[in-house]
Amino acid sequence: MDPGLISLIPTGSIAGVLVIVVIYLLRQNHADRTQYRADVARIEKRSVNDVQALHFQHASEMSEVKTELIALRVSNELVIRELDDERRKRWAAEDSAATYRRQLQEIRGT
Repeated sequence: MDPGLISLIPTGSIAGVLVIVVIYLLRQNHADRTQYRADVARIEKRSVNDVQALHFQHASEMSEVKTELIALRVSNELVIRELDDERRKRWAAEDSAATYRRQLQEIRGT
């Protein structure tokens, strides 16, 4: 055998081992990347579901708030009307009292 070839055997075996290691690492990287992509897809799907659930919950809560707001506005309008009626009654009573006071003063003054 050629001594040059014999000297290449250790180099070839080291190169072969390096090629095998590189191929192994590339396959592992591909497998890890595939797993990573699957995990990311699963997390994105879960996130989308969570966001949809939160959106539905928010919409439901906003609907309740709007209903309560409408009820409070109606109640407020009723209270304002009642207050206005009471003011009118008080003003009428004050007017009547003033009229009676004037009449009483006229009677006493004459």
